[in-house]
Amino acid sequence: GGVRIKAIRPGSAAEAAGLSRNDVITAVDGLPLETIDLADRLEIYPPKAEVPLTAERRGRATRITVVLDPPIPSNYTLEAIPNPTPEQLAVRSSWLGLKR
Repeated sequence: GGVRIKAIRPGSAAEAAGLSRNDVITAVDGLPLETIDLADRLEIYPPKAEVPLTAERRGRATRITVVLDPPIPSNYTLEAIPNPTPEQLAVRSSWLGLKR
């Protein structure tokens, strides 16, 4: 049971804590990840909280404290600006695949 790390985002809390690719996170704050997802376990903590993790690295368990980053947004909204310049209109048309 646990979550294998496939990649570490540069500058992330995981990188700052010293987690590495192929580490397996097995517990959060002493609670195993056997019956709950890592994201669900972490959602109770606010950004910047110091959270102790148990991770296996090359078969050895180690305890690592992570200072959580704020969540990465998964939804974005685009809004048109009033009075766009011709250049801005051209960029918008390009993004939307519109012909001018």
